[in-house]
Amino acid sequence: MLTGIPDCKIVPVGRQLYQQQLVNAAMRLGEAKKIDPLHIVLNYGHTSQQWAVASQAVKTIANNEPADQHLLVRSLLAALDLEAMSEDDLGVLKRLMGEDGA
Repeated sequence: MLTGIPDCKIVPVGRQLYQQQLVNAAMRLGEAKKIDPLHIVLNYGHTSQQWAVASQAVKTIANNEPADQHLLVRSLLAALDLEAMSEDDLGVLKRLMGEDGA
């Protein structure tokens, strides 16, 4: 659905990619195929099991902007009435989101 290609598996031809090579390839392929470069990078990480390189490429492409998960946590916290929550529920929420809530 994200790529328009069923069972899309993005893998390099020949050898594994370094971070900047993956960033460059994802940007070019994303532009050419109208696919989000972050999806390309994450697909590559999953398909090739190269998560360290994929994680670094995501950070480069995202330009150190907050991750979607971080933005969702902020939105959730803004919508909740934390004062009205029980201590047990608040404890569970903190554990699920990390102690700092972000």
